[in-house]
Amino acid sequence: QQQQQQQRPQLLESAGSGVFAAASLFNHSCEPNVNVAFPCNNSTAAFLAARDIDAGEQLTISYVDNTAPLAVRQQHLLFSYGFKCRCPLCVEQEAEQQQQQQQ
Repeated sequence: QQQQQQQRPQLLESAGSGVFAAASLFNHSCEPNVNVAFPCNNSTAAFLAARDIDAGEQLTISYVDNTAPLAVRQQHLLFSYGFKCRCPLCVEQEAEQQQQQQQ
């Protein structure tokens, strides 16, 4: 077990876990247009627009701390959710990193 813990990726701290039917309908983005809050500090989730949202635009929330570095976000999403994020922020940050490596 100690060896498994050493092999686990360094992930973001989790404040808790829960099952929220409405939240499960949102896809992830590191630049979400919807924020999730727990205003009563209980199991009631509130969804608030993070910015103006165009009609027909997909609603997204962040599954991770979107202020974390790209590598940390990617590692957490791959380990916890099984996918590599390709949101506009991640694509932009990956391109910037590739440009810096080429210089």
